[in-house]
Amino acid sequence: MHSPQDKTVEVSNAEDLYRSVRHPKSFVSLDGADHLLTNKDDSIYAGNLIASWASRYLKIPEDEELPTDYEVVANLGKEGFTTQMRAGRHYFIADEPV
Repeated sequence: MHSPQDKTVEVSNAEDLYRSVRHPKSFVSLDGADHLLTNKDDSIYAGNLIASWASRYLKIPEDEELPTDYEVVANLGKEGFTTQMRAGRHYFIADEPV
C-alpha cells in the first residue's frame, strides 16, 4: 500500500518492495492518504483491506465462546496451559507455562 501523496517514502520504494516479493501479493494505491494514515477513515480502510486480503491465505481457528453471565471469566484449555479469558465483550488467550 502506498499513497501517491506520501511525502515520507517515495512510490519507487513501494515498487521495489513489490517487485522483490513473491506471489501472492497485491499493490493498493491509497490516494489522498498520508504515510502514517493519520486520517481515521484511511487507517480503517487500510486495516480492513489488509485483513480481508490476508484472510484468504491464513487459517484462523474459531475461538470457542465461553458461555457465562459473569463480566470476567477464565477457562483452562484442553492442553492444560492455554487459558481463554473473557472481559466484557473482549476475548484473550493467555499462554501459561507448564
